[in-house]
Amino acid sequence: MKHKRGKAFGAAGIAAIILGMSGQAIAAEIKPSIETTVRLGYDTNPFLAQGDDLASGSVSAEVRPSLSYRSENGQAELSGHYDRTEYLRRYGHTDEYGATLDTRKRFSSAFDAFATLRYDSSVIGESDDYVSGSTGAPPVDDTDINLIGQRQRSNLYSAQAGFNLKVSPKDTISVDGGATAVRYPHRAAGSDSETYGGRVGYSHAVSERTRVGASVSVYRIDYDLDGLNTMVVQPGVTFVTQLSPAWSFDAMAGISFTRNAVPGFADSKHTSWAGSANLCHKGETNRFCFYGSRSVSSSGIGGTTERNQAGALFEQKITSRLGAHINGSYAQSKSQIGALGTREYITVQSGLDWRATPWLRLGADARYRDVSGRGLDVDSSIGGEVSATVVLPGQQ
Repeated sequence: MKHKRGKAFGAAGIAAIILGMSGQAIAAEIKPSIETTVRLGYDTNPFLAQGDDLASGSVSAEVRPSLSYRSENGQAELSGHYDRTEYLRRYGHTDEYGATLDTRKRFSSAFDAFATLRYDSSVIGESDDYVSGSTGAPPVDDTDINLIGQRQRSNLYSAQAGFNLKVSPKDTISVDGGATAVRYPHRAAGSDSETYGGRVGYSHAVSERTRVGASVSVYRIDYDLDGLNTMVVQPGVTFVTQLSPAWSFDAMAGISFTRNAVPGFADSKHTSWAGSANLCHKGETNRFCFYGSRSVSSSGIGGTTERNQAGALFEQKITSRLGAHINGSYAQSKSQIGALGTREYITVQSGLDWRATPWLRLGADARYRDVSGRGLDVDSSIGGEVSATVVLPGQQ
């Protein structure tokens, strides 16, 4: 049974914001742009699959068009991407594509709102896969590490919306939510899912730099198998502070109460801690962040998982044209259905980029990835690539 519930909140919120911005959008300055990247790469195990003699070179091209505008009270961006990779042996080719519409508007000094629509189609575990530090309501498993190695395509559809209301000089109420549907072509029933729900939060400014508060998230995960679903209630406390002009920190700590319904079995309940933390620095010549989170989310393995992840990213401006970057992450996914076990994923990537002209960037990257768990013997992946990106219009 394919579900049709849960999209009304996000769609209604997006429609309201777009209608509210429509008159302003006509007068706003519209800025189109397009980036085109060509990459030559090599990887010892491009999809982290089982087996021997898995290495291959690759040639890929990606196009990223966008259309944006910004005004005093609002901004919007429509962006898309299409990426095709041709492997020189074994794997043929892959195509990845998607689009995002993001809108934000300040209606008054006390009220602002946002809305986002997103579609993404990708192959899980391909060499450029990454783990994101962001969490949402409801959360989305950016890389479903339980399916790495299977060359499984994932189609994601998401609608999110929310607002912030300042009820006093020091007190703010925030509300956000929406729905996310994930489809895995050609997999058995119980893999596809829809997650929908939302979050209500309250924060109080204890100083010019620091806010404390509380929030509660409620969301439900329905699978395309009758009777297979999960209900999650997650209360928590929040803390946000600007440690200095360059340093910021935010955190949420709480508890997840989960009820799992599995056909043919009695409902099971799980209680675990949940939360997230981000520590970031933004200077004149560098930027870096450390992040971590724990959440409950759906998985194409056929059931709900507890996901722990941590990571860091660092960017350094070496000269006016030359920059360096490095990022790494660790993710662990533990099924709440004990028989499915635990899986772990590690990725590290570093590289250099050089702005040769206002419209041309050259880059070189190296990466290491490894996945383990559930008794599967998978060789780690070591790879790299060189790239050239044309940006139109060019940077001034």
